[in-house]
Amino acid sequence: MSDGKRRGAAAEERSEARGERAAARAKSAAPPVGATGDARASDATPPSGLRTSIAAFLSDLRARDASQHTLRAYGTDLTTLATWLEGRGILEPAQIRRNDLRAWIHERGDAGLEARSVARHLSSARSWLRFLERRGAIEDSPARTLRAPRREKRLPSVLRQREIEGLLARPASGGFLALRDAALLEVLYSTGLRVSELVGLELDRVDLRSGLVRVLGKRKKERLAILGRPAREALELYLAERASRAPAHPRVFVNQRGGPLSDRSVRTIVDRHRRGAGIETHASPHTLRHSFATHLLDAGADLRSVQELLGHADLATTQVYTHVSVARLRDVYQRAHPRALRSASSRPRSRRAQQVPGADADAEKAEELSSRGREKSSSIDDPKGI
Repeated sequence: MSDGKRRGAAAEERSEARGERAAARAKSAAPPVGATGDARASDATPPSGLRTSIAAFLSDLRARDASQHTLRAYGTDLTTLATWLEGRGILEPAQIRRNDLRAWIHERGDAGLEARSVARHLSSARSWLRFLERRGAIEDSPARTLRAPRREKRLPSVLRQREIEGLLARPASGGFLALRDAALLEVLYSTGLRVSELVGLELDRVDLRSGLVRVLGKRKKERLAILGRPAREALELYLAERASRAPAHPRVFVNQRGGPLSDRSVRTIVDRHRRGAGIETHASPHTLRHSFATHLLDAGADLRSVQELLGHADLATTQVYTHVSVARLRDVYQRAHPRALRSASSRPRSRRAQQVPGADADAEKAEELSSRGREKSSSIDDPKGI
């Protein structure tokens, strides 16, 4: 390996190590999820106090196999709400009123949060209060009739196919990190996995011979994902190198020390190679998921099949999650509309024009006279024309 490549690999290792340390710090600083223990205890004794009831709610989510990402999001949102309520002298869930939540929502928006983030905060509060209502801790949820702010509908960010090709060709061959990054990018685009599904993927769920991957998605629901030939070949090269670095670890993708990759590290890897490939569009692991779905639809895949591959329970989610490109819409229009590709000059002439000599010239003269008449009429009707 040349000195330049050694320096590049060393820089990547240092960058990844920094990312792993940052992820560890963020994890340790995150609010505890379900720290009060078994949620079954809350069934016998209704929780008292905002913090205790939030912890009981998170424990219940954990018992129902909610992902760590979901637990962290709920924990962050509800801890923020609890702090705000306590600042107003509200210490028990039963003291919360609809107007309190409405004021909190408005303050979130005034603080600069996007409508999407405010809606997520309200959704977290709704779920928590609904949980307390079911447990008998409150009579009626004050969030039941609250409406979330209208969210701006944005089309998902998608890379063009030539940008995808440039990104996938970016990792240089030869070292462990390059082989891992090449396999990681190929798998993300080939399968459309969520980043949480990718980092949680274990060796015994990957069958390179058949090209099938058994994925544990949201709510521990299993689905099959498909590896294309480039993804299988990249994985095979990476796993051969990985065997000596982390032989006992069950996860497919590991860091340079043989430990599991974090979500943050995967985002860093994608962004680093996006910049290295000269792609100006922002790209994250989720961008590759969007691109996976959109390119399938562009090539004629039906929405139901894409829904299954993405692991969506509801088809409406797939319709929002993916968008059909302008190129595909234009292609469908040109193939389906009877007059899409016909020019005006190809219109058949009238039977009289075909039979009478000079009919075309007469028609043009008549049109010219008619046009002059319209101009004269418009100058009389329109004061601006006088």
